[in-house]
Amino acid sequence: MRSRYLAEGDGGGKWVEGGSGLDGVVAVCFILLGGSARHRLYLAPRQMRLLLLTLASLLFASCIVPRKVTFVEAARPTEIRSVRAEGDKVQVTVKQDSPGVWIADVKAQTIQGDVYLRTARISSAVRATEFSVDMSGKDIPSDWKTRLYWLAGEAISSPVNPFVTPSREIRRSKIEL
Repeated sequence: MRSRYLAEGDGGGKWVEGGSGLDGVVAVCFILLGGSARHRLYLAPRQMRLLLLTLASLLFASCIVPRKVTFVEAARPTEIRSVRAEGDKVQVTVKQDSPGVWIADVKAQTIQGDVYLRTARISSAVRATEFSVDMSGKDIPSDWKTRLYWLAGEAISSPVNPFVTPSREIRRSKIEL
């Protein structure tokens, strides 16, 4: 089934024909990027798959590029009342007094060999004030008590900007048990 798409070109609206919905999107992009609307743009299914595979590869390649990780020391979050170890578990006590954003869970994450506790927040009211985090997982190092941090926040630079080296900044605070 062939479809027609209206795209704005240099002389106003132009109709572009395509073999499928994706062909039409490519045709519209072609015109918007300066292509001539006078010529019919049709990509065969094989060419379309190749084009989509190439675009997807470029987008996903930025996700697996090794990033430079920097650590910034930060203050401990004010909603955390206490953190204590009980065997292979960490008990975290929190204050649930922030209106609109509530702590729903606390999870452990390993980043470059150190263990970070991070919160999962939701907008619905949560009554729980104590969370138990299991530290017996295979990705948690055995000396986790000396390498335990609170993940206060993180930021990632633009992974698709070719002029910026992708980097990840982690704001953390050391947890003393």
